[in-house]
Amino acid sequence: MSKTNQIVAIAVSLLFIIVVIPTDSSAELANVEDTKYTSEIDPFEKSDVGIKIFSDVNDGISKYDSLMEHRSNIQINAAFDNIDKNEMVVIDQEWANKQTDSMLKDNIQRCIENNNAVMLISESPQLLIDSRDPIEFRSYVNDCQVYGILSLPDGRECCYSVGGYIDIDDAINAAYELVSNDMSAKASNDTNISFVGEWGAQKLSRFTYQCNVKNNIEGTSYTNIGKFNIATAYFPIIEKDPDYNYYLTCYFFQSVPADSYRTADMAITTDVDATADYGQYQQLVRYAPTATSGTSSVNIGLGITTSLSGMSINASASWSYNTPDVTILDKSDMEYNIMDLGHDIPEDKNAGIGSYVIQPGNLVMVSTQGDGAYHAEEEYRGGICHHVLGNIFNRFREFSTTASTVVPPQ
Repeated sequence: MSKTNQIVAIAVSLLFIIVVIPTDSSAELANVEDTKYTSEIDPFEKSDVGIKIFSDVNDGISKYDSLMEHRSNIQINAAFDNIDKNEMVVIDQEWANKQTDSMLKDNIQRCIENNNAVMLISESPQLLIDSRDPIEFRSYVNDCQVYGILSLPDGRECCYSVGGYIDIDDAINAAYELVSNDMSAKASNDTNISFVGEWGAQKLSRFTYQCNVKNNIEGTSYTNIGKFNIATAYFPIIEKDPDYNYYLTCYFFQSVPADSYRTADMAITTDVDATADYGQYQQLVRYAPTATSGTSSVNIGLGITTSLSGMSINASASWSYNTPDVTILDKSDMEYNIMDLGHDIPEDKNAGIGSYVIQPGNLVMVSTQGDGAYHAEEEYRGGICHHVLGNIFNRFREFSTTASTVVPPQ
């Protein structure tokens, strides 16, 4: 993005509000699966996984109108001891507030262990977090409407965040489509990453945010300007060093601008030692790519042969992603354990016009003097602008969110 456009973006950034509302997402979100982290199935492709809903009948059932309209295998206010294998459990926070904490947490934990997907209709994922051991996998974005978790028999796990819809029933239905198709595809473990050495089971963080702006102060109408998708995968190296654990992160950040809108920039920042309690035990070992301009693609190669303790590990991973006409801006600082990679995207080229994905990565070392898990705070940023005519662009909007993640050792 040009300097002039950057100034315009800053000038208008205070004049808009980004929210999430539903659009026809089936075509765009299918691109998230191009990386084959979990399957080649479109997350919004129709399926009919059985659902058990725990909700207040008096004021909560209307939330599920959209879900019930298209699904046949739904039971409301079932008992936790009557949940079948492979069913999805949906818990309404309003209902949960009237239950005992111990009952809720014990049953949620049991559902997760039984490989039932659990969805929470809430503005916070805290109930899901509190229902698990502190160093079990979690990865959520705050201020959403629906959260979820799915644990598969082979050790792979997925966390979900969906939010900002105008109608909560549409948000629930969208989250159901995403989670249910991961459940249906659970036998698949395809990946576009080439691995060498022994790596642990994949942990996947999914987040979908559709960006819309208010057309008036009252917020009675909105304009859809696009959306951003996250499907970031984490892989621990199988433990060989008693003093250090190693974790690979393969980011997946996709921009999908709406018609007449373009992607202007995208960036991912990770401050590896940002967490107060655990940052002191974590160190950024390597990251990729670095600053690049004028290349059609970049190759990522991250690995380690010998640990800090002198033990032989010989583990590596490699992949690539396209960077047509894209300039990668590297503001990382290894001294301060910060990876900060921006992508300046030309609004008038294919990368700006259509869906575009960035897939940087990093390798982090964690001392076992702490809990041995990787505690990540990762910020995703993206800019979308309106195409007026030719090379004229306006209405620059900025998106930013932070995912809080804990990846346990293998």
